[in-house]
Amino acid sequence: MTRTILFRLAVVVCFLKITTLPAQKSLAELRLPPCSDPLLKAVLPPPAKLTCLQNQISLEAKIEGRSGVFQFFWTQPDGFQVASKIILADEPGIYTFIIVDENWGCTVSASTLVSDARIFPKLAALGGTLTCRNPQTTLHLAALPSSLCFEWSGPKNFAENIASPTVSEPGIYSLLATEPQSGCSATASVEVFENKNLPDVKIAAPQILTCNHREIWLDGAGSSAGSEFVNLWWSANGFSTSPEDSLATRANVPDIYTLLITNSLNGCSASKNIELAGADDFPKPDLTQSWGSIFEPNFENTNSFFAAAPLHFSDFSNAENTTVNRSEIKFIQKLKVFDPRGLPIFSAAECPPNLSAASWNVFFKKNKLLAGTYFWKGQVVLADGRTVVLDGKVVMK
Repeated sequence: MTRTILFRLAVVVCFLKITTLPAQKSLAELRLPPCSDPLLKAVLPPPAKLTCLQNQISLEAKIEGRSGVFQFFWTQPDGFQVASKIILADEPGIYTFIIVDENWGCTVSASTLVSDARIFPKLAALGGTLTCRNPQTTLHLAALPSSLCFEWSGPKNFAENIASPTVSEPGIYSLLATEPQSGCSATASVEVFENKNLPDVKIAAPQILTCNHREIWLDGAGSSAGSEFVNLWWSANGFSTSPEDSLATRANVPDIYTLLITNSLNGCSASKNIELAGADDFPKPDLTQSWGSIFEPNFENTNSFFAAAPLHFSDFSNAENTTVNRSEIKFIQKLKVFDPRGLPIFSAAECPPNLSAASWNVFFKKNKLLAGTYFWKGQVVLADGRTVVLDGKVVMK
């Protein structure tokens, strides 16, 4: 008996699904899981630093492991994605490289850091004003960090490389400050003003001194006036006023009178001379008395400056104030005498202290000078070899 045995052949067909991803889709659109394959790796360059000398850094990713069909994305610190293996990083932050495996539908990622090494200088600069009292001013600067290098430029080809230079010209000064390690720089500019306006000095023509008018007003009306101006009258015969606000003064001796006006705000001064004449019958100053030698280094005259020891002097080598006796003077290098207005009226040089050429006989341009305060200054060599400057004054009555 024949038996028929039926065998059921079960055929199991397995389908492997190959997923083809749309080209250049963003990672957010793909929403793919991480790959579990340890062979696929993304290799990135080491962490880098942005500086002002290098404000862009090229980041290039490499792939290690198995082959396949891949898409590549860089995610920037702001979240924006770029489909490429290379990206130019120009902002600090974390840059993430993503590999999308199109066959397996998964991703592999790695990140690198781009740090910010830029050091931007912070500057605060201040100019100034040039005056007669202060013909120079300092450009004040506050700057951070302390490692900055400075380049100043300004009027008349001015150039300096220190933080706060001293200048003597008005105008605009520009600064370029650079941080040497990062190469970052900043600029600033300041203006230096100038206030050297001289006072206006005017003197009205005075009347003539007579026996009936023995005192005359000298009037500077029309000159610069105000609380900032200081006025001073003087003459060669010893007449002078105290610094005051008044522009007028009284005089009773024929002479050349000077009005000096000084602006106390900027230190600028201006002066003007006026002659006060006397009538023919008006008494003249007594010039018959003999004063002798005003400056006589041989010390033989009673009016010699050096006869009044000790004398005041300043040492060239150490600028110390001290005293010296007349017997210590060995040689006179320079000698000058000045009138009450500061004008030079006598000079001598390179002579021993006992030579008559180094003596002043109170004459100037063949005229004997009038009473007043006179000043002298001399550079001498002492017996111990030191060179010093002597100075003093004498009042002639």
